[in-house]
This record gives sequence, structure tokens and C-alpha cells, in this order.
Amino acid sequence: AIEDDIRADLAVVGITATARFLEKEDFNTAMVDGDYDLVFSETWGAPYDPHSYVNSWTTPDEAHYPVLETLDPPMDPEN
Repeated sequence: AIEDDIRADLAVVGITATARFLEKEDFNTAMVDGDYDLVFSETWGAPYDPHSYVNSWTTPDEAHYPVLETLDPPMDPEN
């Protein structure tokens, strides 16, 4: 599976990744709460549509939002 490939690639550079498989509701809660170190999320609209994907960064119930709140300007949710 792709997660095994990612884990193997990270191991090559000395990063240990441990997968956590969650039910959809638990996964969404963990993303919104920022309870992760690395997460792969879905896009809005067509797969890999950059406009809808970036737009999701400014939505409070999406995974990127809690992370953006922790960044110093100019990399904050408003910029």
C-alpha cells in the first residue's frame, strides 16, 4: 500500500512513521483537533484541484486550519 512506500521512504532519511488507522469520524476529529504529525486529507472538488485544496486551508473544520493558527506571520490563516 502507498503508506508502506511513504514509511519506507521516510525511514531512508531516518524518520520513523507509525500509521494510525481511524474510522472516518475519528479521523476527521483528529484532523480538526490537530492530533497528528502528518496527515493525508481529501480535496474538495476534483482530485488535486489546487484552488479548492488551498481554499480548505481557511476553513476551521479542516485539518490545515489548526496548524496554520500556530504559524507566525506572514504565514498565518489570513495571508
